Amino acid sequence: MPIPNLVETGAGSLANAEAVLRSNELKRGRIIYQRSPFRDIIIEMRMNGKVITPGTRISKGSVIDLVVGDGGGPKD
Repeated sequence: MPIPNLVETGAGSLANAEAVLRSNELKRGRIIYQRSPFRDIIIEMRMNGKVITPGTRISKGSVIDLVVGDGGGPKD
C-alpha cells in the first residue's frame, strides 16, 4: 500500500497524522521533535531510520516514525 501524505495539506498535524495512520492500518512509532516555529506539525516521515516520501509502497502494519515541530522557533 502507498503511504499517505502526512506532511502537507490538512494531515500536517500530529493528531490528524495519527488518525490517518490508524485508518490505513499503520502504526505510529517514535515522535522525534525538531526545531520549528510550528508545534506538532509533521516535518518528515521515517521508517527503519530512513526518510520515506508519500506514495512509497509499504506493508500494512508498518511502523512509521514522525518528525514533528517543537514550536520553539525558526529552524536553525
